[in-house]
Amino acid sequence: MRFSTQWNAGNRQGIDENTPKEIQVIEVLDKTAIGKLTAVWGIDYFQLEKNDGVWQIRHVIWQSHPPSDG
Repeated sequence: MRFSTQWNAGNRQGIDENTPKEIQVIEVLDKTAIGKLTAVWGIDYFQLEKNDGVWQIRHVIWQSHPPSDG
C-alpha cells in the first residue's frame, strides 16, 4: 500500500499543477457537499462541511484507477 505522503515523493510521476484533472461537484447543500476528482493518479471522493462560513474537507477516500476490462 502506498501512503499519500509518499506517492509522488520527488515528483517521480511527473505530476505538477498543469497535470489534467476533472472535478465534479456531486451535491452542495447549505452545510455539506460531496465532490469527485479524477486524475492520472486515480479517483478521490471528498466530503466537505461548512464551519463558521468556511468550507473544509472533512473526509477523503481515494484509490488508483480500476483495471480496464479490455
